[in-house]
Amino acid sequence: EDMRKIPEITVASFTTGHYGIYCKIRCKDTVNARDIITKIMSNKGVRKTDTMVCLEERINSKNRLISSVLN
Repeated sequence: EDMRKIPEITVASFTTGHYGIYCKIRCKDTVNARDIITKIMSNKGVRKTDTMVCLEERINSKNRLISSVLN
């Protein structure tokens, strides 16, 4: 619930496997990323985070997903 108050989180999904929630954040630089991760860590119930840096986004298309599901 408190994660909704962090505007830099653009995606939050429940997952299976090793992690309970996947969050995608948008940040300006590494200092900003650290600040956002610190906010996430301050949420009750968050025990640890694992961070990956996206170097380049190749595909980001909701229309593509919808058409693959409907066809």
